[in-house]
Amino acid sequence: MDLTKLDLRAAVSEGAEFELKHPGTGEGIGVFPTVLGYDSEEVETAERDLRRRASRAKDREAAVAILERLPLVRAQTALTGLRGGSGETSTVEKLSALMAKPGFIWIIEQIEAFAGDRASFFSSAEDS
Repeated sequence: MDLTKLDLRAAVSEGAEFELKHPGTGEGIGVFPTVLGYDSEEVETAERDLRRRASRAKDREAAVAILERLPLVRAQTALTGLRGGSGETSTVEKLSALMAKPGFIWIIEQIEAFAGDRASFFSSAEDS
């Protein structure tokens, strides 16, 4: 196997699309975000910047409040494209804003599950 064909940074930086699932039924809802993997330079930079802000916070509570935003920041940074959305989810910007609302944590969780799984960015074990 030629390991040079398994460049993780290159694979996650291309992004991949997945279908959001209904949070109650698990059925596909016809909305397809494209996301970068959490190993991408963009996501790692956003995470590093957030951690730096937390380390500069005036007190522990402020640092904790900043760090609690980490899942949102990673998901918003990873989100690069959108297909199938409408109304308040018709653009990347609108979906990103929707994720910031507490009732839509399920979108962040689904992006985390997909973008945090390196296998999501390789088509098969035959990528050798």
